[in-house]
Amino acid sequence: TADLHDGGSSISQATGLTATEYVCALAIDVDNGKVYAGYNSGSGITWLNSGNPAGNSNGAAHTFDSNSIIYTSVSSSSDNANRSYVIMNFGQNGTFSNYQTAGGNADGNGIGNFFYAPPTGFKALCTKNLATPGIKDSSAHFNTLLYTGNDADDRTLTGVGFQPDLVWIKTRDTTNYHQLMDSVRGVSKRLNTNNNNTEFSDSDPNNSLVAFTSDGFTVDDSSGYSDLNASAHNYVAWNWKAGGSGSSNTDGTINTISTSVNTTAGFSISTYTGTGSNATVGHGLGAVPATMWIKNRDTNDNWRIYSNEDPTDYMAFNWTGASTDDNTSWNDTAPTSYTFSIGTDTNTNRSGDKFIAYCFAEVEGFSSFGTYLGNGASEDGPFIYTGFKPRLVIVKKSSAAGSSWFMWDSLRHPENVIDLAVWVGDINGDTSHAEYEIDFLSNGFKIRGQNAGSNASGATHIYMAFAEAPFKYATAR
Repeated sequence: TADLHDGGSSISQATGLTATEYVCALAIDVDNGKVYAGYNSGSGITWLNSGNPAGNSNGAAHTFDSNSIIYTSVSSSSDNANRSYVIMNFGQNGTFSNYQTAGGNADGNGIGNFFYAPPTGFKALCTKNLATPGIKDSSAHFNTLLYTGNDADDRTLTGVGFQPDLVWIKTRDTTNYHQLMDSVRGVSKRLNTNNNNTEFSDSDPNNSLVAFTSDGFTVDDSSGYSDLNASAHNYVAWNWKAGGSGSSNTDGTINTISTSVNTTAGFSISTYTGTGSNATVGHGLGAVPATMWIKNRDTNDNWRIYSNEDPTDYMAFNWTGASTDDNTSWNDTAPTSYTFSIGTDTNTNRSGDKFIAYCFAEVEGFSSFGTYLGNGASEDGPFIYTGFKPRLVIVKKSSAAGSSWFMWDSLRHPENVIDLAVWVGDINGDTSHAEYEIDFLSNGFKIRGQNAGSNASGATHIYMAFAEAPFKYATAR
């Protein structure tokens, strides 16, 4: 509910109001797709078109989506001295900036100060009326860490805030590989998103991640190998919490070697051995995965990336192809709350080979996975509502080939506009360009650049986003 007050000047005559009818009301019913407008009448509000917001009748129909805009307009005299204006009250400004005596009317939750009583069932438009998210502190489950290498033996990096189970490290100032390590496969075992290489297991304790600790991880890079801790080089580490080393999951036709699960944050890590035949694998989430990242550990096969955009298609981290239809990757079967399906594709199910699967289910206020259409516009690209302020956003154009996966995060570039990107499938470090621009907002992100990989006009792009803070507690940047 919102009160509008213009200080006694004329309000739009299109509504039939006179200069003395200076308090307007707006009731927005997103659930039923209706908007109600009204004006003050005696001791209450008269709703236009005999509207009854509380009774769900005679409202103006509207199909709400993330592009819906509710606004007010005022016709003004050419004489600046008589120019009209609007003061908005969403419950936070009961006196209309001291033009009126506050009415003292709260919504049904006891929130706000409105001139007239809001209709039953309608709430003040404020974060206090948002539902309390299941995850209040996003950094307890996902966090980003920046550090500068020092070439030291057994260096422990702290500040993650939890013991991570998946650590993804990239040098920011050199052309080194992306490094993925997890607690299920074990320390010293690395995968690269920028190629199809098999799992690399360091026989030398140097040059590897050697421990997952209570507040971070330990690296040993003393020989000068620059992927993890080379002197004076800058690094970014993205960290996810699962459930430790895990245990076998027997929900599918293939029993996992081990599955580590964080059901609160919708994240699991599983290892399994392929059979070469159609099969299912348990992921342990108790919710349907929205995206899955799968890699053959034993053979130089491409990554297979599942997106809920289309369960018959796959993409890959290590190449720039479009979303590709192939019934052998997921057996043309969407995952369930307990298992995901694999077909005869060797990239997901080569007989006798070991695989790793990172599965993510969407959690309101913490993670969001979906698609958007690019518009090719400079500075005014699409806005994507996530329900939180992002910490990390990953984007890939999926409807056409030729683009890698963009990665932006709020720690490498803490202020809007963010123009600093790195690519999942490339070895380049931080790269700044106006075409890569994006804003991280309190409830989502807005594309600002024109690059074809993130904002091709009419093209579909998939995104993966992880929170810095849920919308209820987020602040604008």
